[in-house]
Amino acid sequence: MSLNRWQGVRIAELVRGELAPCMKYGNTQIDGPDVVLAAEATQPVTMVLRELVTNAAKYGAFSNGRGRVSVCWQKQSNGSATSGLVLEWREAGGPPIAARNSPGYGTSVIRNVIPYELGGTVDYELAAEGARCSLQIPAKWLNATATQIAELV
Repeated sequence: MSLNRWQGVRIAELVRGELAPCMKYGNTQIDGPDVVLAAEATQPVTMVLRELVTNAAKYGAFSNGRGRVSVCWQKQSNGSATSGLVLEWREAGGPPIAARNSPGYGTSVIRNVIPYELGGTVDYELAAEGARCSLQIPAKWLNATATQIAELV
């Protein structure tokens, strides 16, 4: 990240970095366009991804050796302008997930950091087939294109 003079970080790098401890035997799918997240938005997004990975390892898709996690993202547009980024986390093949009566710290981080820090939205659901999370990050937190960042280095 500092190689980019804190201009931002590629979403793909961020996602791969957080998933790395649990990635094995094709249990993950990572897909999306080359998008650079502004440096100021990196910490909140990293915090949410880290909690999603932790929950998947403890209770979800990564906990039984048979589950899979898919993380995909795409730019949203409204007409000619980019309105932001949508990042989707999907788990499948893990043990059945039971909703807890009171959310823990990790769930609070997942649900609250993006809206509070970035003004985005989060839709987090503990479905029977696995956790699902959709993050919507406003366009102002998307930085220059990856090509422009590479030119700065």
